[in-house]
Amino acid sequence: MAMTTKCIATRNADRSNDQSIAVLLGPEQLDQITMSELLFSTSRFLPPYAAIPDPYKFGNTKWNRLFSDWFYSGVADLHLIPKGGVDVNKALRVIKAHMISFEPSHGHKEAGVAYMMSLLFEDATWSLYSVDPIDLIGG
Repeated sequence: MAMTTKCIATRNADRSNDQSIAVLLGPEQLDQITMSELLFSTSRFLPPYAAIPDPYKFGNTKWNRLFSDWFYSGVADLHLIPKGGVDVNKALRVIKAHMISFEPSHGHKEAGVAYMMSLLFEDATWSLYSVDPIDLIGG
């Protein structure tokens, strides 16, 4: 099976060293995350905001809903269908490391992580984590 790597790039080049800003995210990059990044967060694979397609910036995708549900409520019964060559466990570690980062603004993080998930997974299903109301009042 042929593997393709998606490239996320901006049109602007860094004039100081004449290299374009690009983030490659595919199965090959999932092994590049360090233990420190997994433990303390990272934004290394987060695409520049200008490179993220508009639907992800405006929260209009399934992936934005997954990010929001996961970030604010927690999710249960998460089932992800990976794209070819993607190891789900490795991908989830990278996604979680980006979700906990304080470096980008929340809007940039949501759009970027949602876009990253769309590059790594074909589809997803989940349910919201339900909290027992008795637990909330200490009963």
